[in-house]
Amino acid sequence: MLAANTGRTWRPLGVNSVGSVMAIAVVTALIAPRTTLAILIVLVMLLYASVASVDVRDTSRLMPPIIAALSIFAVYLLLSGIWAAAPLSTIYIAAIGFATLLVSWAATVGLALLSPLRCQKLANALLIGFSIGLAFLMIEELTDDWIKLWFLNNLPFVQRNPKHMVLRDAEILNLASYLNNRSIALASLLLWPMLGMLAALRPSGVPWVWRGAASVAIVGLAIVMIVKSQHETSALAVALGAVVFLVARFRQRLGAALVGFGWVVAVVFVIPLANFAYDSLQLQRAESLPFSARARIVIWKYTASEVVNSPLIGVGAGSTERLDNNRASYETATGDPVALRTMRHAHNIYLQVWYELGVIGAALLLLIGASVIGAASRLRPQAQPYAFAAFATIAAMGATSWSPWQEWFMAAFALTGLCCWLVDRMVVGNNPQSLDRETDVLASTSLSSAAAVQ
Repeated sequence: MLAANTGRTWRPLGVNSVGSVMAIAVVTALIAPRTTLAILIVLVMLLYASVASVDVRDTSRLMPPIIAALSIFAVYLLLSGIWAAAPLSTIYIAAIGFATLLVSWAATVGLALLSPLRCQKLANALLIGFSIGLAFLMIEELTDDWIKLWFLNNLPFVQRNPKHMVLRDAEILNLASYLNNRSIALASLLLWPMLGMLAALRPSGVPWVWRGAASVAIVGLAIVMIVKSQHETSALAVALGAVVFLVARFRQRLGAALVGFGWVVAVVFVIPLANFAYDSLQLQRAESLPFSARARIVIWKYTASEVVNSPLIGVGAGSTERLDNNRASYETATGDPVALRTMRHAHNIYLQVWYELGVIGAALLLLIGASVIGAASRLRPQAQPYAFAAFATIAAMGATSWSPWQEWFMAAFALTGLCCWLVDRMVVGNNPQSLDRETDVLASTSLSSAAAVQ
Protein backbone atom coordinates (compact mmCIF):
# COMPACT_ATOMS: atom_id res chain seq x y z
CA MET A 1 0.00 0.00 0.00
CA LEU A 2 1.26 3.45 -0.80
CA ALA A 3 2.06 5.49 2.28
CA ALA A 4 -0.78 7.80 3.27
CA ASN A 5 1.40 10.86 3.43
CA THR A 6 3.41 10.16 0.28
CA GLY A 7 0.88 11.76 -2.02
CA ARG A 8 0.72 14.85 0.13
CA THR A 9 4.43 15.48 -0.33
CA TRP A 10 4.39 14.99 -4.10
CA ARG A 11 4.51 18.05 -6.25
CA PRO A 12 4.13 17.88 -10.01
CA LEU A 13 7.19 18.57 -12.10
CA GLY A 14 7.05 21.11 -14.85
CA VAL A 15 4.45 20.08 -17.40
CA ASN A 16 6.63 21.08 -20.35
CA SER A 17 9.63 19.12 -19.05
CA VAL A 18 7.61 15.97 -18.39
CA GLY A 19 5.79 16.27 -21.71
CA SER A 20 9.00 16.68 -23.68
CA VAL A 21 10.57 13.58 -22.11
CA MET A 22 7.37 11.59 -22.67
CA ALA A 23 7.32 12.54 -26.35
CA ILE A 24 10.97 11.50 -26.72
CA ALA A 25 10.23 8.22 -24.93
CA VAL A 26 7.43 7.34 -27.36
CA VAL A 27 9.64 8.15 -30.35
CA THR A 28 12.37 5.93 -28.88
CA ALA A 29 9.95 3.03 -28.41
CA LEU A 30 8.78 3.26 -32.03
CA ILE A 31 12.32 3.43 -33.42
CA ALA A 32 13.69 0.73 -31.09
CA PRO A 33 10.68 -1.35 -29.98
CA ARG A 34 12.81 -3.77 -27.94
CA THR A 35 13.09 -0.93 -25.44
CA THR A 36 9.30 -0.80 -24.94
CA LEU A 37 9.34 -2.27 -21.42
CA ALA A 38 12.03 0.18 -20.31
CA ILE A 39 10.14 3.02 -21.97
CA LEU A 40 6.93 1.94 -20.23
CA ILE A 41 8.72 2.13 -16.88
CA VAL A 42 10.03 5.60 -17.75
CA LEU A 43 6.55 6.76 -18.73
CA VAL A 44 5.10 5.54 -15.44
CA MET A 45 7.82 7.34 -13.49
CA LEU A 46 7.08 10.53 -15.40
CA LEU A 47 3.37 9.99 -14.80
CA TYR A 48 3.88 9.93 -11.05
CA ALA A 49 6.24 12.87 -11.24
CA SER A 50 3.40 14.92 -12.73
CA VAL A 51 0.72 13.85 -10.24
CA ALA A 52 -0.44 16.67 -8.02
CA SER A 53 -0.49 16.21 -4.24
CA VAL A 54 -3.36 13.93 -3.29
CA ASP A 55 -4.42 11.58 -0.54
CA VAL A 56 -3.71 8.10 -1.90
CA ARG A 57 -4.78 5.99 1.08
CA ASP A 58 -7.40 4.15 -0.98
CA THR A 59 -5.15 3.13 -3.87
CA SER A 60 -4.51 -0.32 -2.41
CA ARG A 61 -8.13 -1.19 -3.19
CA LEU A 62 -7.68 -0.36 -6.85
CA MET A 63 -7.13 -3.85 -8.28
CA PRO A 64 -8.76 -4.08 -11.70
CA PRO A 65 -10.04 -7.53 -12.75
CA ILE A 66 -7.64 -7.33 -15.71
CA ILE A 67 -4.65 -7.17 -13.38
CA ALA A 68 -6.10 -9.94 -11.20
CA ALA A 69 -6.65 -12.24 -14.21
CA LEU A 70 -3.16 -11.56 -15.54
CA SER A 71 -1.68 -12.19 -12.09
CA ILE A 72 -3.31 -15.62 -11.89
CA PHE A 73 -2.02 -16.40 -15.37
CA ALA A 74 1.49 -15.27 -14.43
CA VAL A 75 1.50 -17.44 -11.29
CA TYR A 76 0.44 -20.50 -13.30
CA LEU A 77 3.06 -19.63 -15.91
CA LEU A 78 5.72 -19.63 -13.18
CA LEU A 79 4.47 -22.94 -11.78
CA SER A 80 4.84 -24.50 -15.23
CA GLY A 81 8.58 -24.23 -14.72
CA ILE A 82 8.28 -27.35 -12.53
CA TRP A 83 7.64 -29.52 -15.60
CA ALA A 84 9.13 -27.28 -18.31
CA ALA A 85 11.98 -28.43 -20.53
CA ALA A 86 13.70 -25.07 -19.98
CA PRO A 87 12.86 -24.01 -16.39
CA LEU A 88 15.25 -21.05 -16.40
CA SER A 89 13.44 -19.65 -19.44
CA THR A 90 10.15 -20.10 -17.61
CA ILE A 91 11.42 -18.20 -14.58
CA TYR A 92 12.70 -15.38 -16.80
CA ILE A 93 9.40 -15.15 -18.68
CA ALA A 94 7.45 -15.07 -15.41
CA ALA A 95 9.75 -12.37 -14.00
CA ILE A 96 9.20 -10.17 -17.05
CA GLY A 97 5.46 -10.82 -16.83
CA PHE A 98 5.29 -9.81 -13.18
CA ALA A 99 7.39 -6.71 -13.86
CA THR A 100 5.04 -5.68 -16.67
CA LEU A 101 2.04 -6.31 -14.40
CA LEU A 102 3.49 -4.21 -11.60
CA VAL A 103 4.19 -1.32 -13.93
CA SER A 104 0.72 -1.63 -15.47
CA TRP A 105 -0.96 -1.56 -12.07
CA ALA A 106 1.10 1.46 -11.04
CA ALA A 107 0.12 3.23 -14.25
CA THR A 108 -3.56 2.40 -13.67
CA VAL A 109 -3.38 4.01 -10.24
CA GLY A 110 -1.35 6.94 -11.57
CA LEU A 111 -3.87 7.72 -14.28
CA ALA A 112 -6.66 7.55 -11.71
CA LEU A 113 -4.77 10.10 -9.61
CA LEU A 114 -4.04 12.35 -12.55
CA SER A 115 -6.36 15.33 -12.93
CA PRO A 116 -8.29 15.76 -16.22
CA LEU A 117 -6.15 18.77 -17.15
CA ARG A 118 -2.96 16.77 -16.82
CA CYS A 119 -4.54 13.85 -18.70
CA GLN A 120 -5.04 16.26 -21.60
CA LYS A 121 -1.42 17.43 -21.39
CA LEU A 122 -0.15 13.87 -21.14
CA ALA A 123 -2.15 12.94 -24.24
CA ASN A 124 -0.71 15.93 -26.10
CA ALA A 125 2.82 14.74 -25.33
CA LEU A 126 2.08 11.16 -26.37
CA LEU A 127 0.43 12.33 -29.59
CA ILE A 128 3.40 14.49 -30.50
CA GLY A 129 5.81 11.62 -29.88
CA PHE A 130 3.66 9.15 -31.78
CA SER A 131 3.31 11.49 -34.78
CA ILE A 132 7.07 12.07 -34.95
CA GLY A 133 7.78 8.35 -34.65
CA LEU A 134 5.17 7.52 -37.26
CA ALA A 135 6.62 10.06 -39.69
CA PHE A 136 10.11 8.62 -39.10
CA LEU A 137 8.93 5.08 -39.85
CA MET A 138 7.16 6.22 -43.01
CA ILE A 139 10.29 8.01 -44.24
CA GLU A 140 12.38 4.93 -43.51
CA GLU A 141 10.01 2.68 -45.45
CA LEU A 142 9.94 5.09 -48.41
CA THR A 143 13.72 5.56 -48.50
CA ASP A 144 14.83 2.00 -47.65
CA ASP A 145 16.09 2.98 -44.19
CA TRP A 146 18.19 5.92 -45.36
CA ILE A 147 18.31 7.56 -41.92
CA LYS A 148 19.31 4.38 -40.10
CA LEU A 149 21.90 3.55 -42.73
CA TRP A 150 23.50 6.97 -42.40
CA PHE A 151 23.81 6.65 -38.62
CA LEU A 152 24.96 3.03 -38.71
CA ASN A 153 27.65 3.73 -41.30
CA ASN A 154 28.90 6.71 -39.33
CA LEU A 155 29.01 5.04 -35.91
CA PRO A 156 32.34 3.21 -35.61
CA PHE A 157 31.20 0.82 -32.85
CA VAL A 158 28.30 -0.68 -34.86
CA GLN A 159 28.75 -4.41 -35.45
CA ARG A 160 28.22 -5.59 -39.01
CA ASN A 161 26.09 -8.74 -39.16
CA PRO A 162 25.68 -10.12 -42.71
CA LYS A 163 22.57 -11.97 -41.54
CA HIS A 164 20.60 -8.73 -41.23
CA MET A 165 22.31 -6.46 -43.77
CA VAL A 166 24.05 -6.29 -47.12
CA LEU A 167 27.70 -5.32 -46.78
CA ARG A 168 30.38 -4.07 -49.15
CA ASP A 169 33.64 -4.20 -47.26
CA ALA A 170 32.75 -2.36 -44.03
CA GLU A 171 29.92 -0.31 -45.55
CA ILE A 172 26.28 -1.23 -44.91
CA LEU A 173 24.40 -1.02 -48.20
CA ASN A 174 20.99 -2.32 -47.16
CA LEU A 175 19.17 -3.53 -44.07
CA ALA A 176 16.84 -6.53 -44.01
CA SER A 177 13.26 -5.38 -44.49
CA TYR A 178 11.99 -7.41 -41.53
CA LEU A 179 14.08 -5.37 -39.08
CA ASN A 180 11.33 -2.73 -39.06
CA ASN A 181 8.52 -5.22 -38.38
CA ARG A 182 8.49 -4.68 -34.63
CA SER A 183 8.31 -0.91 -35.11
CA ILE A 184 5.48 -1.28 -37.60
CA ALA A 185 3.63 -3.59 -35.21
CA LEU A 186 4.00 -1.25 -32.22
CA ALA A 187 2.78 1.72 -34.26
CA SER A 188 -0.19 -0.35 -35.44
CA LEU A 189 -1.10 -1.36 -31.88
CA LEU A 190 -0.97 2.23 -30.65
CA LEU A 191 -2.84 3.69 -33.62
CA TRP A 192 -6.38 3.32 -32.25
CA PRO A 193 -5.82 4.72 -28.74
CA MET A 194 -3.83 7.59 -30.24
CA LEU A 195 -6.75 8.43 -32.51
CA GLY A 196 -8.98 8.19 -29.44
CA MET A 197 -6.78 10.70 -27.60
CA LEU A 198 -6.96 13.05 -30.54
CA ALA A 199 -10.75 12.80 -30.62
CA ALA A 200 -10.98 13.40 -26.85
CA LEU A 201 -8.78 16.50 -26.74
CA ARG A 202 -10.47 19.48 -25.14
CA PRO A 203 -12.77 21.11 -27.75
CA SER A 204 -11.80 24.66 -26.76
CA GLY A 205 -8.13 23.80 -27.11
CA VAL A 206 -8.23 21.96 -30.44
CA PRO A 207 -11.14 22.78 -32.77
CA TRP A 208 -12.80 19.80 -34.35
CA VAL A 209 -11.61 20.78 -37.82
CA TRP A 210 -7.97 20.58 -36.75
CA ARG A 211 -8.56 17.35 -34.86
CA GLY A 212 -10.17 15.87 -37.96
CA ALA A 213 -7.27 16.99 -40.15
CA ALA A 214 -4.76 15.58 -37.67
CA SER A 215 -6.64 12.27 -37.55
CA VAL A 216 -6.59 12.03 -41.34
CA ALA A 217 -2.87 12.81 -41.35
CA ILE A 218 -2.07 10.14 -38.76
CA VAL A 219 -4.17 7.53 -40.56
CA GLY A 220 -2.52 8.50 -43.86
CA LEU A 221 0.97 8.15 -42.39
CA ALA A 222 0.04 4.79 -40.90
CA ILE A 223 -1.40 3.47 -44.17
CA VAL A 224 1.68 4.49 -46.19
CA MET A 225 3.97 3.02 -43.55
CA ILE A 226 2.12 -0.31 -43.39
CA VAL A 227 1.65 -0.66 -47.16
CA LYS A 228 5.33 0.02 -47.85
CA SER A 229 6.49 -2.37 -45.13
CA GLN A 230 6.90 -6.12 -45.35
CA HIS A 231 4.68 -6.80 -42.34
CA GLU A 232 1.40 -8.17 -43.65
CA THR A 233 0.30 -8.99 -40.11
CA SER A 234 0.07 -5.31 -39.23
CA ALA A 235 -2.03 -4.63 -42.33
CA LEU A 236 -4.48 -7.39 -41.44
CA ALA A 237 -4.60 -6.38 -37.77
CA VAL A 238 -5.29 -2.71 -38.48
CA ALA A 239 -7.91 -3.62 -41.10
CA LEU A 240 -9.70 -5.83 -38.57
CA GLY A 241 -9.46 -3.04 -36.02
CA ALA A 242 -11.07 -0.65 -38.52
CA VAL A 243 -14.02 -3.00 -39.03
CA VAL A 244 -14.52 -3.35 -35.28
CA PHE A 245 -14.22 0.41 -34.80
CA LEU A 246 -16.92 1.14 -37.37
CA VAL A 247 -19.27 -1.44 -35.84
CA ALA A 248 -18.65 -0.23 -32.26
CA ARG A 249 -18.92 3.40 -33.32
CA PHE A 250 -22.58 2.94 -34.23
CA ARG A 251 -23.52 -0.20 -32.28
CA GLN A 252 -21.39 -0.51 -29.16
CA ARG A 253 -23.04 -3.66 -27.85
CA LEU A 254 -22.61 -5.30 -31.22
CA GLY A 255 -18.96 -4.26 -31.20
CA ALA A 256 -18.46 -5.87 -27.78
CA ALA A 257 -20.23 -9.03 -28.95
CA LEU A 258 -18.11 -9.13 -32.10
CA VAL A 259 -14.77 -8.97 -30.31
CA GLY A 260 -16.02 -11.39 -27.66
CA PHE A 261 -17.05 -13.92 -30.29
CA GLY A 262 -13.75 -13.52 -32.11
CA TRP A 263 -11.79 -14.03 -28.89
CA VAL A 264 -13.66 -17.24 -28.05
CA VAL A 265 -13.10 -18.60 -31.56
CA ALA A 266 -9.38 -17.71 -31.48
CA VAL A 267 -8.74 -19.33 -28.11
CA VAL A 268 -11.12 -22.31 -28.12
CA PHE A 269 -11.06 -23.34 -31.78
CA VAL A 270 -7.46 -22.54 -32.76
CA ILE A 271 -6.45 -26.22 -32.89
CA PRO A 272 -9.25 -27.44 -35.22
CA LEU A 273 -8.78 -24.29 -37.32
CA ALA A 274 -5.05 -25.04 -37.69
CA ASN A 275 -5.83 -28.60 -38.76
CA PHE A 276 -8.52 -27.43 -41.16
CA ALA A 277 -6.20 -24.90 -42.82
CA TYR A 278 -3.57 -27.59 -43.40
CA ASP A 279 -5.58 -30.74 -44.07
CA SER A 280 -8.70 -29.47 -45.84
CA LEU A 281 -7.79 -26.13 -47.36
CA GLN A 282 -4.11 -27.03 -47.88
CA LEU A 283 -3.13 -23.39 -47.61
CA GLN A 284 0.49 -24.40 -47.17
CA ARG A 285 0.54 -25.09 -50.92
CA ALA A 286 -1.34 -21.98 -52.02
CA GLU A 287 1.13 -20.13 -54.24
CA SER A 288 -0.96 -16.99 -53.96
CA LEU A 289 0.05 -16.67 -50.30
CA PRO A 290 3.43 -15.29 -49.22
CA PHE A 291 6.04 -17.86 -48.24
CA SER A 292 5.90 -16.76 -44.59
CA ALA A 293 2.14 -17.36 -44.48
CA ARG A 294 2.46 -20.84 -46.01
CA ALA A 295 5.24 -21.69 -43.56
CA ARG A 296 3.03 -20.66 -40.67
CA ILE A 297 0.32 -23.08 -41.79
CA VAL A 298 2.83 -25.92 -41.45
CA ILE A 299 4.10 -24.70 -38.07
CA TRP A 300 0.53 -24.35 -36.76
CA LYS A 301 -0.40 -27.83 -37.96
CA TYR A 302 2.56 -29.47 -36.26
CA THR A 303 2.15 -27.48 -33.04
CA ALA A 304 -1.55 -28.34 -32.90
CA SER A 305 -0.74 -32.04 -33.32
CA GLU A 306 1.73 -31.87 -30.40
CA VAL A 307 -0.83 -30.45 -27.95
CA VAL A 308 -2.41 -33.89 -27.45
CA ASN A 309 0.81 -35.16 -25.83
CA SER A 310 0.20 -32.98 -22.76
CA PRO A 311 -3.28 -31.52 -23.14
CA LEU A 312 -3.96 -30.52 -19.53
CA ILE A 313 -0.83 -28.64 -18.39
CA GLY A 314 1.29 -28.40 -21.54
CA VAL A 315 5.05 -28.73 -21.85
CA GLY A 316 5.86 -25.65 -19.76
CA ALA A 317 6.23 -22.00 -20.70
CA GLY A 318 9.27 -21.24 -22.82
CA SER A 319 9.90 -24.91 -23.70
CA THR A 320 9.05 -24.77 -27.41
CA GLU A 321 12.51 -23.84 -28.67
CA ARG A 322 14.32 -26.31 -26.41
CA LEU A 323 12.08 -29.21 -27.44
CA ASP A 324 12.38 -28.29 -31.11
CA ASN A 325 16.18 -28.18 -30.90
CA ASN A 326 16.27 -31.54 -29.12
CA ARG A 327 14.62 -33.35 -32.02
CA ALA A 328 17.02 -35.60 -33.92
CA SER A 329 15.45 -34.97 -37.33
CA TYR A 330 12.63 -33.09 -39.04
CA GLU A 331 10.22 -34.56 -41.55
CA THR A 332 9.06 -32.51 -44.53
CA ALA A 333 5.79 -33.48 -46.18
CA THR A 334 5.65 -33.43 -49.98
CA GLY A 335 4.74 -29.97 -51.22
CA ASP A 336 5.23 -28.24 -47.87
CA PRO A 337 7.42 -25.12 -47.84
CA VAL A 338 9.11 -26.02 -44.53
CA ALA A 339 9.64 -29.03 -42.29
CA LEU A 340 7.02 -30.18 -39.80
CA ARG A 341 8.29 -28.54 -36.61
CA THR A 342 7.36 -25.89 -34.07
CA MET A 343 10.38 -23.68 -34.79
CA ARG A 344 11.38 -21.29 -31.96
CA HIS A 345 7.74 -20.49 -31.26
CA ALA A 346 4.35 -21.11 -32.81
CA HIS A 347 3.90 -17.64 -34.39
CA ASN A 348 0.47 -17.74 -32.78
CA ILE A 349 -0.07 -16.84 -29.13
CA TYR A 350 -3.20 -19.01 -28.86
CA LEU A 351 -1.50 -22.16 -30.14
CA GLN A 352 1.60 -21.49 -28.06
CA VAL A 353 -0.45 -21.17 -24.89
CA TRP A 354 -2.25 -24.43 -25.70
CA TYR A 355 1.05 -26.19 -26.41
CA GLU A 356 3.03 -24.84 -23.46
CA LEU A 357 0.32 -24.35 -20.80
CA GLY A 358 -2.42 -26.78 -21.88
CA VAL A 359 -6.13 -26.41 -21.41
CA ILE A 360 -5.59 -24.69 -18.04
CA GLY A 361 -3.52 -21.97 -19.69
CA ALA A 362 -6.04 -21.63 -22.51
CA ALA A 363 -8.86 -21.21 -19.98
CA LEU A 364 -6.90 -18.50 -18.18
CA LEU A 365 -6.17 -16.80 -21.51
CA LEU A 366 -9.90 -16.85 -22.24
CA LEU A 367 -10.50 -15.25 -18.84
CA ILE A 368 -7.96 -12.50 -19.58
CA GLY A 369 -9.71 -11.62 -22.82
CA ALA A 370 -13.10 -11.60 -21.10
CA SER A 371 -11.80 -9.23 -18.41
CA VAL A 372 -10.36 -6.89 -21.04
CA ILE A 373 -13.58 -6.86 -23.06
CA GLY A 374 -15.58 -6.31 -19.87
CA ALA A 375 -13.39 -3.36 -18.92
CA ALA A 376 -13.70 -1.88 -22.41
CA SER A 377 -17.49 -2.23 -22.19
CA ARG A 378 -17.50 -0.19 -18.99
CA LEU A 379 -15.54 2.71 -20.46
CA ARG A 380 -17.43 5.83 -21.40
CA PRO A 381 -19.23 5.58 -24.74
CA GLN A 382 -16.79 7.95 -26.49
CA ALA A 383 -13.81 5.74 -25.57
CA GLN A 384 -15.30 2.31 -26.24
CA PRO A 385 -14.90 2.11 -30.05
CA TYR A 386 -11.18 2.86 -29.78
CA ALA A 387 -10.72 0.28 -27.01
CA PHE A 388 -12.54 -2.43 -28.97
CA ALA A 389 -10.56 -1.61 -32.12
CA ALA A 390 -7.31 -1.77 -30.15
CA PHE A 391 -8.28 -5.13 -28.64
CA ALA A 392 -9.12 -6.53 -32.09
CA THR A 393 -5.77 -5.29 -33.41
CA ILE A 394 -3.92 -6.95 -30.52
CA ALA A 395 -5.85 -10.20 -30.98
CA ALA A 396 -5.07 -10.29 -34.71
CA MET A 397 -1.43 -9.32 -34.19
CA GLY A 398 -0.98 -12.17 -31.72
CA ALA A 399 -2.51 -14.69 -34.12
CA THR A 400 0.26 -14.61 -36.71
CA SER A 401 3.37 -12.98 -35.32
CA TRP A 402 5.69 -13.18 -32.30
CA SER A 403 5.88 -15.29 -29.19
CA PRO A 404 3.69 -13.96 -26.36
CA TRP A 405 6.70 -14.17 -24.02
CA GLN A 406 8.84 -11.55 -25.76
CA GLU A 407 9.45 -8.66 -23.38
CA TRP A 408 8.64 -5.90 -25.84
CA PHE A 409 5.46 -7.67 -26.98
CA MET A 410 4.09 -7.92 -23.44
CA ALA A 411 4.98 -4.28 -22.82
CA ALA A 412 3.36 -3.24 -26.12
CA PHE A 413 0.08 -4.88 -25.09
CA ALA A 414 0.25 -3.17 -21.70
CA LEU A 415 1.06 0.22 -23.21
CA THR A 416 -1.85 -0.06 -25.65
CA GLY A 417 -4.28 -0.90 -22.86
CA LEU A 418 -3.07 1.96 -20.70
CA CYS A 419 -3.46 4.40 -23.58
CA CYS A 420 -7.07 3.27 -23.95
CA TRP A 421 -7.59 3.94 -20.23
CA LEU A 422 -6.10 7.41 -20.74
CA VAL A 423 -8.68 8.09 -23.46
CA ASP A 424 -11.42 7.31 -20.95
CA ARG A 425 -9.83 9.61 -18.36
CA MET A 426 -9.68 12.38 -20.96
CA VAL A 427 -13.38 12.02 -21.65
CA VAL A 428 -14.06 12.71 -17.97
CA GLY A 429 -12.34 16.04 -18.33
CA ASN A 430 -13.72 17.10 -21.66
CA ASN A 431 -15.79 19.76 -19.92
CA PRO A 432 -13.65 22.93 -19.93
CA GLN A 433 -14.98 23.84 -16.46
CA SER A 434 -13.77 20.56 -14.98
CA LEU A 435 -10.39 21.05 -16.64
CA ASP A 436 -9.83 24.21 -14.64
CA ARG A 437 -10.56 22.44 -11.36
CA GLU A 438 -7.30 20.62 -10.86
CA THR A 439 -7.88 19.72 -7.23
CA ASP A 440 -7.01 16.90 -4.88
CA VAL A 441 -10.70 16.06 -4.52
CA LEU A 442 -11.10 15.59 -8.26
CA ALA A 443 -8.15 13.22 -8.48
CA SER A 444 -9.15 11.29 -5.34
CA THR A 445 -12.71 10.80 -6.56
CA SER A 446 -11.45 9.19 -9.75
CA LEU A 447 -10.03 6.29 -7.72
CA SER A 448 -13.49 4.95 -6.96
CA SER A 449 -14.59 5.40 -10.57
CA ALA A 450 -11.43 3.67 -11.80
CA ALA A 451 -12.18 0.60 -9.73
CA ALA A 452 -15.73 0.52 -11.12
CA VAL A 453 -14.65 1.04 -14.72
CA GLN A 454 -11.80 -1.44 -14.64
